Amino acid sequence: MSGKPLVKISLKTGDEATARMRWVQIHPQVEALVQIARVSANGASAPKQAPVQVDRLTRDQISIMGAQAHHDILYEHDRTWVDPTFSPPVTTVITKLMLAKGAAMNRERPRT
Repeated sequence: MSGKPLVKISLKTGDEATARMRWVQIHPQVEALVQIARVSANGASAPKQAPVQVDRLTRDQISIMGAQAHHDILYEHDRTWVDPTFSPPVTTVITKLMLAKGAAMNRERPRT
């Protein structure tokens, strides 16, 4: 490693043809990230761009998403009672973050 920041974007495939198709879709995002990095490295402000039209969610769509999230949380809770080896994805992520933070704190702590 060169010590420079590194951003990895997975194309989520091992197939070269599929990867090439996905790269065409991802490439504009990569270019935007590179442009933002160049601008921030030079200390300049980002170039002015036309406002992007954003489609807003309706109240019904927000309600449906909330109900689905509630359902998913209850399902994961119930599944942990049925299968003690099951670990919900949120718990897995939080555990990894806590372990990483603990490891970082141990490295910073002076040894006596």
